[in-house]
Amino acid sequence: MAMAQPKKPAGGAFGQFLAEKRPELQTQCKGQPITAITKLASEKFKALSEEDKKIYQEKFVAAKAKYDEDMKAFLEAGGEKKAIKKKGKKDIKKKKDPQAPKKPAGGAYGCFLAKNRAAFMKECSGQPVTAVTKLASAKWKELSDEDKKIYEEEFQKKKEEYQEAMKSYVPLSSADGDDEPPAKKRKTKEGAAEAAKSKDQTAMLQALEKVNGLLHPARRALLVSGIDRALEREKRAGQPAAHAVHWEQWEQMREEKSWAQAEQGLQRNNLEIIAQDIDQSKRHVLELKSSLLGKQAIIEDHQKSIQVEEQLLQLNPGFLEMVLRKVGIVGKHDSWITDLSVPVPTSEKSPEDPNLLLSASRDGLLKLWSVPEGASVQKVVCKGHRDVVSGCQLSPDGQFAVSCSWDRSMKIWHLEKDPGEVLRSGRIDKQLNTVIFSPDMRQILTGGGTRIDLWNTLAEIKYTLGDWIDSNKHTDWVSALEFVPLVSKEDDKGRPESFLSASWDHKLKRWNLTKMKLIKEFVGHKGVVHSICISPDASLIASGGKEAVAKLWDLAEGMLLYDLTVVSTINSLAFSPTRYWLAVATDVSVEVWDLEIKQQIWVDRGPPLPENIPWATCLKWSTNGQSLFVGHSDGTITRYDEEPDRPDRW
Repeated sequence: MAMAQPKKPAGGAFGQFLAEKRPELQTQCKGQPITAITKLASEKFKALSEEDKKIYQEKFVAAKAKYDEDMKAFLEAGGEKKAIKKKGKKDIKKKKDPQAPKKPAGGAYGCFLAKNRAAFMKECSGQPVTAVTKLASAKWKELSDEDKKIYEEEFQKKKEEYQEAMKSYVPLSSADGDDEPPAKKRKTKEGAAEAAKSKDQTAMLQALEKVNGLLHPARRALLVSGIDRALEREKRAGQPAAHAVHWEQWEQMREEKSWAQAEQGLQRNNLEIIAQDIDQSKRHVLELKSSLLGKQAIIEDHQKSIQVEEQLLQLNPGFLEMVLRKVGIVGKHDSWITDLSVPVPTSEKSPEDPNLLLSASRDGLLKLWSVPEGASVQKVVCKGHRDVVSGCQLSPDGQFAVSCSWDRSMKIWHLEKDPGEVLRSGRIDKQLNTVIFSPDMRQILTGGGTRIDLWNTLAEIKYTLGDWIDSNKHTDWVSALEFVPLVSKEDDKGRPESFLSASWDHKLKRWNLTKMKLIKEFVGHKGVVHSICISPDASLIASGGKEAVAKLWDLAEGMLLYDLTVVSTINSLAFSPTRYWLAVATDVSVEVWDLEIKQQIWVDRGPPLPENIPWATCLKWSTNGQSLFVGHSDGTITRYDEEPDRPDRW
């Protein structure tokens, strides 16, 4: 007997781990898409210690050495090494219908390019074909928003015309029989097919009833309506309907496979469809789970807050006024306040007006306020985003601002020369949740979906973390970002070397800014992480979110130091720039914790709100640390001033 070609071992330590654990993983992932096995294996492998991973690496090295020996013996015995072909489906090229309405593509930019293509080609005569696209892109960026709006309206008009044309369009492919898969041709003659169809019609109807029961209700409704439309076309045009082709496909399937196999395949297909739908609706599911708590959860949290305040009042009746006192309302938006920012001076940059406050809101606006002691003045209103403004930050000198929005754009604003006007703008294909400006004002980071983008000040993306090939990326929405300051270096000039990210996947991660490589992963949260902040001396990280626990980490070592349990979901955190204090904004209260004694020293509670709406959505200490600004879901910004004559601690 000829010697069989040796089988190459599974690649690397992970391959050995997957091969060993596959039966166990298949049992755990029963009824799920096949990709769930690899995903679960990846999570379990990452959780292994370095010692355990080393064991699998040694197994791979041993298996690879044995494979090399066996292959050598196989070749010496006259064997011929052949590549192992992987099974796969051949690409099926669908025949185009020349009578089909043409779908407009490219959006407003596509209309602009189509209208000016001849002029661009003439201008780029003799140059590579890519020069036309580059020139068009440059010209497009030079257009004003008003000029771009003309092309957007043109594209919208074409899109509406296409949608209207598709309503009356009848595909010809069904009539010509082009929908039949070319992978396998029918071997039975037409007469034999008709006889078999008549003979087994009862069995086929029973099988179709079984299939009908397996289909998702929405897809079953689409199937029924599709057959109805096909029959209607048959009556109008006297042409064979599309369902005839489906009957032939069902007959072929009946000949080649048992009905049990067909049912199993359809059931698996529908499970994959349902899994995809669930994955795409993940955010709505989480929001639904949150809303199920209802008023009862808010009332319970509110009662806890009252109990804590009463305990503190018993210890010291005047404690509220000893820490912070409520001054009043700074300003107002028409919807939720989503973010607040103040200028943070560096060794190179400092603001002319240290009393600046920038606010972002769900009303789509940014507002710049001057908030000296005892007064507040609205200086600038920035308009340009078309959806919720989800994040904002002032530059250290207070002259520039960056913002991000659910409209998928990042914008840079000049607040001095052209107040309220967009200086630069960039877009990605995801809703943006957070944005930060580097202390040296040269780099910008945004978080949207599971990706993190590094921009320059020309609004150009220089690097993206979170591509599908990046195994270290976050697996859920990126919710917060923070640059790590280099306070220990005298010549840092505000240029950071690393940054932190937080996500709905319950994790914090520290990244090298130069190489964009993962430095450290912080694991410990059991729920969605909403906010992170770094202490002024760059020694501590605070993080918090859905689980109502603020975690304090050692930044250098990456170790969890201790937890601070609050009364409700944490929406925002901020270290005081002058005190050893941590301010916390929750759904029902604003709290201040003294980190030296690890105790809550001040609290202000809001009224109970319906439908799980948070009261305090964000907060920020003033530049000098003497005031605390809190944003609320009713659109107001509240100011609290610190009692004077307290020594700095950092």
